[in-house]
Amino acid sequence: MLASALTVGEVARHDVWTCAPDDDVQAALDIMSQRRIRRLPTVEANGHLVGIVSMNDILLAIGGARAVPQGHVIDTLQKISAHGLRVVVPRVDVEVP
Repeated sequence: MLASALTVGEVARHDVWTCAPDDDVQAALDIMSQRRIRRLPTVEANGHLVGIVSMNDILLAIGGARAVPQGHVIDTLQKISAHGLRVVVPRVDVEVP
């Protein structure tokens, strides 16, 4: 199957978890860890998307700071990256122009 034969709606996740702009980073890390996701849409109370926070954003922001326990960041990364049950993904042939 060609990538051009698919729509984004066919491959996108339908369950979306979000955070609010004023949530603390610890709450975002908890959601990412529980849901095993690396990116979290940030929405206002009216549902308006204002950004996306990623694990990279958090890692770069904390740098040498101790605002977020670095152990929790590492735990979150490990949970997100852990292999669950084996999932068989059908091969899709993609033509590159």
